[in-house]
Amino acid sequence: MGCDEKSEKKQLSAGGKVLLTVLGIVQIAFAALAFWDLASRDARQVRGPKPAWIPVILVNWIGPASYFAFSASSPTNSQSRTDPAPAPGSDHRIPG
Repeated sequence: MGCDEKSEKKQLSAGGKVLLTVLGIVQIAFAALAFWDLASRDARQVRGPKPAWIPVILVNWIGPASYFAFSASSPTNSQSRTDPAPAPGSDHRIPG
């Protein structure tokens, strides 16, 4: 009675398999992008120690999203912190 019901397995349709494959590829690409960004950034541009972000990025979708949302500062923001633009009208060249 119950044996036949237990032996039946639910199978995904072809469209479901394609969707899962695409989502898996996007997830791997998202994590790879986060790892690449972490490796290429200076430690001063990352909140917290860089090695601590490695296991965070490995957590499915949440890890890479957390890295980009909370850790990495944008290049324009970090650039403005290290190299502030001169104030308008403050030309420090010596006349002559």
